[in-house]
Amino acid sequence: MARIIVVDDDKDTRDILRILLQQNGHTVETASNGTEGLQKIRSGQYDLVLLDIMMPDKDGYTLIQEMEGGKPPVKIPIIIISAHPKLKGIFNISKDTEIQSFIGKPFNTEEVIEKVNGALEKKQEDSKA
Repeated sequence: MARIIVVDDDKDTRDILRILLQQNGHTVETASNGTEGLQKIRSGQYDLVLLDIMMPDKDGYTLIQEMEGGKPPVKIPIIIISAHPKLKGIFNISKDTEIQSFIGKPFNTEEVIEKVNGALEKKQEDSKA
């Protein structure tokens, strides 16, 4: 189905998301911090990024800025996953941004699949337009 990268500093979160997404037919890679995530994102062809915000080394905000500000910019749909629900209001989730949605931690597996499927469907629709 889709090639997805999960960028999160928590190993358990990465493992749970990897297994869940693989069980739903996706190919999943992981990165344990923003620096590793950005390197993989720039060198790979991903359909979706699941991104934690609060990480040591390079946080999710910085990773997004470097994706968008790179030469060339990296345009991949992003789903923010964070334990800080107040962060949800900070992100501009609209058709003009790569950020598709927000999932709070702890997360519900059905919500993850629903939002992943929604972001992938939107990407497919946008590529046809």
